[in-house]
Amino acid sequence: MIDVKNTRLLTADTKLADFTKKQEKLWDMFFKDGSAHNPLKKSELVGKKLDDFRPNMWSGRFIYDDDGEICDLEMNQIGEELAKYYGQRKGQHMMNDYNDNSFRTDFPTYHYRFKQLIDEMLDKKLPLLTISHYMDQENNQKDINVIGLLLPVTSDGSKIDMILGYSELSIS
Repeated sequence: MIDVKNTRLLTADTKLADFTKKQEKLWDMFFKDGSAHNPLKKSELVGKKLDDFRPNMWSGRFIYDDDGEICDLEMNQIGEELAKYYGQRKGQHMMNDYNDNSFRTDFPTYHYRFKQLIDEMLDKKLPLLTISHYMDQENNQKDINVIGLLLPVTSDGSKIDMILGYSELSIS
């Protein structure tokens, strides 16, 4: 069982001092001009040098139903540092997959928190920073600290259709 000890969800541009060095570097790549009040445009990702971030980066594509409502998020990529802990989730549906070995099944507490983060990001349409402390009671009482930056991405300027995340974990 995972016990959520403490978690904070913040609008990212108000908490720049809480960023890790790499998150700050990523932030400056996209928002140095002060444009953090808008989602990223997908075209802004093209040509960016993201190789330094890939081990801790993840992204997903929102799946919309016929009524224009989000029904799931399909994981496009998950960096190798994140995959060491969460497993390789590329191609999985992250919100509504009930199959064995799904994110929802393997990490129910994280899944619940992930859905909260997604809902908040979609509501605000702003980058978010989340800082969490978990106790993994099934894995030798390990402390898990996660600091994650979530960036909403749009193709057309109005609808959020992708998310780009950068998360750093420390496990002790």
